Amino acid sequence: MSARVRASRLFASLLLIVVASLGAGCTVVRSARGGDGGKDPTPIQPGTTRAAAEVITGSPLREWTSTAGLRYRLYQYDAGCPPNLLDAAGGLFADVLTFGLLELFDAVHRWRYGTGLAVLACSLGRNDERVVLAYDDRDVVIGIFDELDELPADGRSGPRTWPR
Repeated sequence: MSARVRASRLFASLLLIVVASLGAGCTVVRSARGGDGGKDPTPIQPGTTRAAAEVITGSPLREWTSTAGLRYRLYQYDAGCPPNLLDAAGGLFADVLTFGLLELFDAVHRWRYGTGLAVLACSLGRNDERVVLAYDDRDVVIGIFDELDELPADGRSGPRTWPR
């Protein structure tokens, strides 16, 4: 068999692996799309109860009371994993280099442990956002602020437009 035939077969094999990987919802695609979206904080608006807010945000990192008697709580919530094209390119290179064995390993890992490599890589680059919620004496949200915002004396804010 000539070198040209071997080279064309190798190229065809590599091309097949790339196409199959991209079509299978593999590590490469999940990395390029981004991981899960994390917690959706959009239901938290003024008028939301503390219990409903903490279902999304979890327990507060810090709590304090202002001189006006308003209660503030600082929360950190999981904002998800952004798309990472560099991870996707690395996964594609590893797919080609290992002739698809990376995808086989990923599938076995997902089957056995319930999570794939893209999720593990995503956990390293996950975004955690912080937010300050102001509560009235009935534990109802009256204001939503970024961590470093200057807090108004009355603790009130308008409806929140959450970044996504």
